[in-house]
Amino acid sequence: MTEQNVVLERTYVVPLRKAWNSSYHKRTKRAVRILREFASRHMKVEMENVYIDPYLNRKIWARGNANPPRKLRVIMKKTDNGRVIIYDYEYAFKMPTSKDKDRKVVESSLKKEDKSNEENKISRSGEDENKKLRDSKNENVGSTEEKSSKGKNTAKTKKTEVKKS
Repeated sequence: MTEQNVVLERTYVVPLRKAWNSSYHKRTKRAVRILREFASRHMKVEMENVYIDPYLNRKIWARGNANPPRKLRVIMKKTDNGRVIIYDYEYAFKMPTSKDKDRKVVESSLKKEDKSNEENKISRSGEDENKKLRDSKNENVGSTEEKSSKGKNTAKTKKTEVKKS
């Protein structure tokens, strides 16, 4: 993919309240259309040249077909070939730049390894605790319980210890 130069970059809060005027099973679809129309009007491009970032699309559809968000804070970037790409505002700052991509990939793989090592340590410590519990229960296996009951509510329990040989 060729590198594209950003000509114009703006931040907007896009109101999607008009999507709620349509029937409930068409609201999110209409919210996407409203977002595209807003971008084409403010960035002065055709609607065919407006692209929505997949993360933003998932955020819009996250609550289902009937409950789109009332408004969205987005960043719109217009490239030199006339395309407009719409990003979620919070997600745009987490995206790596072209210079940082290699470093981010390496860091993310290292983080995954560290997390898996920590999970192994946690699971091992959990196994040790489980062994201690089992051992303590095995020590108590030698004791037997005798119940002498006169009725349902008057049950008494006596513990007698039996020595293991």
